[in-house]
Amino acid sequence: MKRVAVLAMILFVVPYVMSIDFAAPPIAYCQHMGYSIDVDSEGNPLCLFDDGSSCSTYKFYVGECGQDKVKEIEPRKEGETVYIEFEECAEGLIPSEKEFLLDIPVCEKRGILGNYLPKVFQSILSTLHI
Repeated sequence: MKRVAVLAMILFVVPYVMSIDFAAPPIAYCQHMGYSIDVDSEGNPLCLFDDGSSCSTYKFYVGECGQDKVKEIEPRKEGETVYIEFEECAEGLIPSEKEFLLDIPVCEKRGILGNYLPKVFQSILSTLHI
């Protein structure tokens, strides 16, 4: 039985965790703008721009460099993680409670009673069309 549980965890949980964006907001900000990440000689993350220039991911995130490289970020779709510091959910969606594994919210539809009830109660209410 333990082997089945371990196998189930490997097959279902690990791929889910691997698909979640683990990056800190400055790194995610750079990547969501469409740029690559590299590290300098001291191991600090750099945002590599299309023209070959770069700056610290943190400095780019806080607006201290590369502001001419900022691109518009498309709103996140339902089920996608959303960094509420710099992203928005698409129309009709709101950031959820924090994602259970990594404290990253996902975009989801707002229920009539909001997203404050536990998910179990929300699913029951949605089947009752309340």
